[in-house]
Amino acid sequence: LINACEEVQKSVRLRKLMAMILMLGNQINTGGSGRMAQGFTLDALLKLDEAKAFDKKTSVLQYLVKLVKANEPDMLKVHDEMPSIGPAENVITESLVSELKELNDQLTSVTGTAAADGRRRRQGKDSEPNETALDRLRQQKTKIKDVEGVNMYNQAEPVDLTVMEKFALHAERRTKEAFARIEGVQENFKGVLSYFGENPMMTSS
Repeated sequence: LINACEEVQKSVRLRKLMAMILMLGNQINTGGSGRMAQGFTLDALLKLDEAKAFDKKTSVLQYLVKLVKANEPDMLKVHDEMPSIGPAENVITESLVSELKELNDQLTSVTGTAAADGRRRRQGKDSEPNETALDRLRQQKTKIKDVEGVNMYNQAEPVDLTVMEKFALHAERRTKEAFARIEGVQENFKGVLSYFGENPMMTSS
């Protein structure tokens, strides 16, 4: 979806096609005289197949295709400049956000359960008879950790995490990455709406 948004804004053929649609619409609505429209909404594009052209029989969309073929046939290859449009056309960002939040809520529950189980397992391990606190500390590994972008040196980290705890930590990282990508998608989509003069808060549905 991010690629699709960028391709739409960079497409030269699409800009030319939009200009031709505006010109054609003004010709049909005003006959070439009078007050000309300076633009149109994206919703108007959906009605090109319904509105009639000069002969009141041919649709504006059909007339537009004939016009493009006769004058600038290269513009018919507009899809070549936007290869990501097809895969992205059915993506609804609001649904993605909702599903990701639901997944994150479920993950929070799983993480809590895994942590509780891990603590119970570790606390239940029998210590050696003469084992001291220092001995238990030596069983932990020390390494550099990155916490909120800051290197933390000599931070002890338990090596006996359960499989579920490891899974939960990995899933949390991936979920944060997914949220960051969704935010990027939303910003790119807003950019496309602004590019077309639409309300950037418009939904993608």
